[in-house]
Amino acid sequence: MKLNKKVASLAVAGALLLSGFGAVQSAQADQIPGIITITPSTGSATGTFLQSIAVSVGGPVGFRGASTTAVFQGGVLMGQVSLTRTASMPATAGTNGLDGNPAAMDRVITATNGNVSNRALSAIATPLATGPFELRYYYHASSIEFDYVVDKYVSLPLTFNATTQTWSTPVPATPSNTSLTAGVSGNTVTLTATVTPDTAAGDVVFKEGVNTVATVAKAAGSGPVVATLLAVPNGSRTYTAEFVPSSAAFNGSTSGTASVNVSFGIIPAPIDAGTVTGNITVDIAQGAGGGALTLTASNLTSALTTPVVVGGVLTASGSVSAS
Repeated sequence: MKLNKKVASLAVAGALLLSGFGAVQSAQADQIPGIITITPSTGSATGTFLQSIAVSVGGPVGFRGASTTAVFQGGVLMGQVSLTRTASMPATAGTNGLDGNPAAMDRVITATNGNVSNRALSAIATPLATGPFELRYYYHASSIEFDYVVDKYVSLPLTFNATTQTWSTPVPATPSNTSLTAGVSGNTVTLTATVTPDTAAGDVVFKEGVNTVATVAKAAGSGPVVATLLAVPNGSRTYTAEFVPSSAAFNGSTSGTASVNVSFGIIPAPIDAGTVTGNITVDIAQGAGGGALTLTASNLTSALTTPVVVGGVLTASGSVSAS
């Protein structure tokens, strides 16, 4: 059997079998949509790799010369883990997908069915490192020359632990959802983000447009995350919150927008007629012995009420004529 990029090959017992590689081959092959189903979903790298394998799609036209199953890590070919399947594969071995129909093979009829897998993961040409890797089911254009750069394949993500010499299917990340509310008091804006599920941990990044205005850590089970923005310039402000998880157990998420209008210290413009209710907010530095605020206006029709503290702000009310 001949592989491009000078990969060594040999034939065993009349079946094409890749037994070793003279060099590691980098692969940028052409992945096609499809689902690989295997049993078991976890196991030892030193034992029989697979009991069954099925692929939801058959070989595309032009890529029905042969099929193989190979292991890749970081986009690099680590080794082949099945006999090469051709149109002459016996029916008792299963279906290989070379007729365009889905492929399915198991060890029910033949316990040593090498078309399912013919070697343990620990016996591939290049040892796996701890971390994610791929099981790729290839459809090759040629029955004797395999091009792992352009030949078509379906991929199944797996994980490997080099310490325990075990492999498994990765646990899918849990989706997260982030919502945001915004409030304003004077020129202070309070942003409150809620991340669900609350067991998710990570950082909540608050943004105004593309600019980050605050980053607050979120511990698992901590509830809503609050960011307080001080001395925010006047104007309409629109914010978002992005949750960045600290582990692969959760997916990140971004909230919708939340807007406020900051109008700190702005005195309403005069009006011509009618009655308008509004607020006049003035920033006064705190004196050591207190201080006094005098508001002078024409036609003050009622005295201001005694100031009271409301939300940390002294508030008094009264009526002023428009004339």
